Amino acid sequence: MSVGEGGGRAAVWLSDRGLPAVSAAADAMLSEPGLAFYLASVVLAFGALIGFLTARRAERDEVTSV
Repeated sequence: MSVGEGGGRAAVWLSDRGLPAVSAAADAMLSEPGLAFYLASVVLAFGALIGFLTARRAERDEVTSV
């Protein structure tokens, strides 16, 4: 994962373990500039969804228990 150039280390690591086809795909995917920011936004969106669903369930349980 990189925010610039330098995703080639994953490709080297994978090709050293006998996975050249996977290393080519990993090199293309992991050298995407800004990938760390894209992944962080996905994690934050997932956390927001979990928080929203949990708050909604707690509110619904509070209304039914009163």
